[in-house]
Amino acid sequence: MAAARRTTPRGRSAPSAGLGDVEALARTHAAGAMTELARLASGAESETVRLAAIKELLARAFGASAQDISPMEQVIRWARTAEEATPDPSKPS
Repeated sequence: MAAARRTTPRGRSAPSAGLGDVEALARTHAAGAMTELARLASGAESETVRLAAIKELLARAFGASAQDISPMEQVIRWARTAEEATPDPSKPS
């Protein structure tokens, strides 16, 4: 008899039996994976690789950020904050 199947979020069929085995196997490699991420975060030649490793380490240590903010959105927010903090010379204080 074939293994029971479940549907994934994308509507694909996936086997439900044996999933725990895969998770257990992945957990046995978790410590080594974290060590490799730490090595890449501090020693990779590529800035892109270092940044990706740092983001992964931080996400695992503190949880993923609630919302990703693009660099442009960060600049806009900074500009608004600076504008609000700058007094308007045409208005009396």
